[in-house]
Amino acid sequence: MNTMLLYITLAVLFVPSSSGLTCLICPDIAHPRFCEDVGACTSGEKCGMERKMDNFGGVSYSIGCKSEKICNTPPDNVTSQCNECCTTDLCNTQGCGETDTNGAGVNVCYRCSGNLQSEVCHKIAFCKQEELCFTKEEYRNGEKYIFTGCMEKRMCNMDIGSIFGKRAEPDLQCCSDNLCNGHINRTLTTIQPTQTSTPVIPASTIAPVTLIPSKCTNTATSVDSPINCDFEKVDICNYMEDKNNNIDWRRHTGMTSSLNTGPSADHTTSQGYYMYIETSVALRKGDKARIWSMTTSSTKGQCISFWYNMYGVSIGTLNVYIADNSTGTEQTKLVWSLSGNQGNTWHIANVPLSDLQSMKVIFEGIAGDGYTGDIAIDDIQLMDACPCPDSIHTPGPSSIAPLLTEFQTDSTTPTSITMTITPKTSEAVSTLSTTTVTLPPVSTSPTIVESPINCAFENTSICQYQQGSGEDHDWLRHSGRTNSLNTGPIADHTYNTSGGHYMYLESSNSIMKGETARLWTPMITPTKGQCLSFWYNMYGITVGNLTIYTGNNSTGSEQLDGALCTISGNQGQSWKQKCVLLPDSKPINIVFEAETGDGYTGDIALDDVNLNFVCPCKDTCS
Repeated sequence: MNTMLLYITLAVLFVPSSSGLTCLICPDIAHPRFCEDVGACTSGEKCGMERKMDNFGGVSYSIGCKSEKICNTPPDNVTSQCNECCTTDLCNTQGCGETDTNGAGVNVCYRCSGNLQSEVCHKIAFCKQEELCFTKEEYRNGEKYIFTGCMEKRMCNMDIGSIFGKRAEPDLQCCSDNLCNGHINRTLTTIQPTQTSTPVIPASTIAPVTLIPSKCTNTATSVDSPINCDFEKVDICNYMEDKNNNIDWRRHTGMTSSLNTGPSADHTTSQGYYMYIETSVALRKGDKARIWSMTTSSTKGQCISFWYNMYGVSIGTLNVYIADNSTGTEQTKLVWSLSGNQGNTWHIANVPLSDLQSMKVIFEGIAGDGYTGDIAIDDIQLMDACPCPDSIHTPGPSSIAPLLTEFQTDSTTPTSITMTITPKTSEAVSTLSTTTVTLPPVSTSPTIVESPINCAFENTSICQYQQGSGEDHDWLRHSGRTNSLNTGPIADHTYNTSGGHYMYLESSNSIMKGETARLWTPMITPTKGQCLSFWYNMYGITVGNLTIYTGNNSTGSEQLDGALCTISGNQGQSWKQKCVLLPDSKPINIVFEAETGDGYTGDIALDDVNLNFVCPCKDTCS
């Protein structure tokens, strides 16, 4: 057997106490290439792979540490069709007729998000050819958390002090050997910064800040214009990147790639796209990104309205320029500017205009002194009047919302809000006086009740949920794809990333149809009208049933009441939300029961469980 691409040169791996091999460990997986779990074998064990066939003709693999006895046992050709072992680290990515498909020259790195320093990482990632292994440390509430994975070389080839300022954390280190980011207490060799020349954006045509006075109105409507954009299409409304950018504006959905900065969703629908600058790729403070609109015109009294998100302790500056070509000579003027952390929410800004026959709008994001400086924009519109002043700090509909994969609406529409606002010169440039403004109605989500059942499963305690006793299977906490092909989600619902977690039933572990796993919430006493909401993923041609019960386990024995809701069969590849009206006036547990179908493509997943004052979705069981 070939040892493929992996040549482990480190004597100390992630588990320093073990003198055995480091092997992939995935019992009952659809194909070896999907295995991302590793572990240290005991002395004398080898890395092994077994190819099996079930009663339905489905093929699966059992990969892990094997004893000499098992390695020397021939297959029985009934359930076990092949049994092979090898003697180098991670060599069991191939065997039994399967060859490695990851490609030569690829790094293999440990990949764990937010492990405590005392915890061991058992996940790996096969990096791209231009990526290295990284380790990043962060301190939260006095404890050190370790983040490991793959990172682009250009992100490692940075002035680390410039990115992270003078703070001792987070500490980012990159290395180039397989599994070199595995030992959390060893000193890694940091890739030295590459000195590169940085293009300078010409500033000779930038005039002093000019704000055009304009009367504010209580109502304003959108004007058809090429600058209008919600960035839902890949052409981004023909906005163009400046050729002299140090960094670029990126079209993105969901959370940005850095912690504690950037929006968690777009402003338009909470499930769409926005543009942002990723400051973790900036080489130094002051790096700039500009994006230009198509040419348009304006009349006096019109206004550019847009939403921005500037969340993070190292936020730089967002500028808006008007490039006026009305006289045939382009003059660029700064018309709006804001700097610093504005909080984890979307805000609206309005820029009054004058008569301009030919102009372009330029949005400029400038990196601050650290990686927590992502700046985002969304929903740019030309308005026929200004609901000024220039910066009205009003949360958008997706303030701290997770990425949604299904449209949902509230049954009620809040009334308009009238407020009196005095502009603060420390927040945004403005020459306008105190103004009374009526804001249009903003769609809001129903208020979530503070409850012990609210859970996104991001903590290993899973919010004190309990596995049912006497069941065939347990619900598994997982991140990323499930182990079987053509079933299960590809990411969690909360963050829509491989780093977020959810609970699921792995159906390939079942022997026959109808096997169950139950998950019990902590006990609650709902009041009249309160509603359970949760997100589920039931993708696969042999998906069984997801049933929600009420029950009571306060006496130590598990007593189920009647079923409140049952979802059956293949529901497609996306996450979907379901709401359930709850009975009132008695203590209950909520019980989620997953039941296997007739095959291994029947994984059932659960995420983002909440108790609500009213049901937040139309798809309701009652």
